[in-house]
Amino acid sequence: MAKRSHAVVCLVLLTSTGAALADDRLMACRFIDPPQIPSGARAKASAMSDASKEVRSYVEHMKSSLQCLDTVAGQADTSPEEKARIVALYNNGVDQMQVIAAAFNRELKAFQSADTDDVPPEQLRDLQNLTHH
Repeated sequence: MAKRSHAVVCLVLLTSTGAALADDRLMACRFIDPPQIPSGARAKASAMSDASKEVRSYVEHMKSSLQCLDTVAGQADTSPEEKARIVALYNNGVDQMQVIAAAFNRELKAFQSADTDDVPPEQLRDLQNLTHH
């Protein structure tokens, strides 16, 4: 549970820091809320598949947000103080993505370790492909 709390703390930090900047350019770079990760020990194959899609979408959006931050930081009228805050936002975004990816991978491993007798073979194949993202 400590890792999930860390993700929430990062999200709160990102939201409050981003709001404090009050810069329209950074509003376009806002991070989206992280997806909910189901418990792998109790989840159905369809829930894990949906979570995989949400995590992938989240990562793509975050990559776009990080690129946006890079662009803003590189603009000539960005002050050194703003650049320092942008670097902090960027680093927090990377940390948040890593926490979410690790949480999903941990739950996927738990799912794969669970009894899968009631899961159709085609869904098992689909889930095995999820680890190759």
